[in-house]
Amino acid sequence: HHDHTGGQKDLLRISPDTKVYKNTPDEGQLDIADGQRFQVEGASLRAVFSPGHTQDHMSLVLEEEDAMFTGDNVLGHGTAVFEYLAVYLDSLGRMQREFSGRAYPGHGPVVEDGPGKVREYVRHRKQREDQVLQVLRSSKKAPGQEKEGEAEEWTSMEIVKVVYKDVPESLHLPANGGVMQILYKLKEEERVEEIDVRGTWKINRRAAL
Repeated sequence: HHDHTGGQKDLLRISPDTKVYKNTPDEGQLDIADGQRFQVEGASLRAVFSPGHTQDHMSLVLEEEDAMFTGDNVLGHGTAVFEYLAVYLDSLGRMQREFSGRAYPGHGPVVEDGPGKVREYVRHRKQREDQVLQVLRSSKKAPGQEKEGEAEEWTSMEIVKVVYKDVPESLHLPANGGVMQILYKLKEEERVEEIDVRGTWKINRRAAL
């Protein structure tokens, strides 16, 4: 993303022989392979393919410290934006296994317990998923109380207003993107159904049998 490559043109103007590596490279750039190593005096980096924030996201293990440059998958503050939740969670699991030291994020302060921060991200995503499922199981008349019989249908924004009820309404629209990602993941797992014609979602009662 542009917020990480702003100095590239200036660098190449000063040092035109510098090689630029990128997963899915553009013209004039070189590819990065999963597991590829980059070495200079005093530092060795190993590439870890970790799609999530973007489809071509790469993390880099600093082998001398057993630390990881986590890019935008894991930040020093807040939570990350991701394109596809199931893939993102798989990448977080892999990242956690690849190092044991600090995390150097693309934004925010250095995290001393890098794997711990990754686990925190996974727990947060699981918590949100559980909250969405709880809403889908409940009655619209009394959100949070499980409904007997036929499941109610909810729009994603109705779910947002329950799950994020303590968050300012101005943030509900961006939160809706995360809820939609959860719903798509649950649909793939056949735990929820999407009613296309109405733009609504409901729990798949058959999946619980």
